[in-house]
Amino acid sequence: MSQFIFDLLTTYPHGVTLGNDENTYDILLNDSTDTVSVPAKSSKTVYYQFSNTNKGTVKYHIGYTSNNVIAKVWWDTEDPIFGTIEYGKYKYIKLKLINDSTSDDTITIKPVLGYVNGGDVIPDSSTLLVTDTIKETNTFSGSITANLGISSATIEEIYFNNDNIVPGNALGSAKVTSDGSIMKCYTDIDEDELYEVYVGSDNGITKLTSLRETFVKIYLKDTQGNRDFMSNNFSSYTNVQYIPSS
Repeated sequence: MSQFIFDLLTTYPHGVTLGNDENTYDILLNDSTDTVSVPAKSSKTVYYQFSNTNKGTVKYHIGYTSNNVIAKVWWDTEDPIFGTIEYGKYKYIKLKLINDSTSDDTITIKPVLGYVNGGDVIPDSSTLLVTDTIKETNTFSGSITANLGISSATIEEIYFNNDNIVPGNALGSAKVTSDGSIMKCYTDIDEDELYEVYVGSDNGITKLTSLRETFVKIYLKDTQGNRDFMSNNFSSYTNVQYIPSS
């Protein structure tokens, strides 16, 4: 069996460090293990490639080991996270590696293989199997302030993030969807008791359906008062389905 991790459809040999700007984390591909470093409160998307060098068809399931990082498969992965693989064939799995903890950590990715010609996949006690999927569409419905413990009158700014990881300086947070694929939280960066609200989806796109009335009420209330934040902060977010007009 041979295996590689590579970044965004580009293949790199082992031992190469990827990324060199402030928006790209370095990914070090280790010669002996497929290990990726993931900083605290961040995520990475990688493509995992492996081949079957066994003399026959085997079952496989992508697994991983880590203390704090979890792995999910993207909805548009080229190959599934489990199935069968023939001798000499390759699989390409698109994974999201998520570290929601406050400590930097690593994750080691590996295929768990069954015996040749039909053996079941049985991971060892230290290996977790990838089972969760990053969906194509995540929809936000309901109130922007529900379960946050703040009122719309105290919202100063609203941002839509490209991830659902709650930052360490959040004063409060809540799930929007039951599985946590969309999260929301709030901060008070300038300590004026007016809050910045953040909404983030694990697939980078938050679809809005029934929030029109909620956002319009907030927008009108603030434009009639002293704060006009909607026209400033919503105009640059192309992933928001509804943008209140000024």
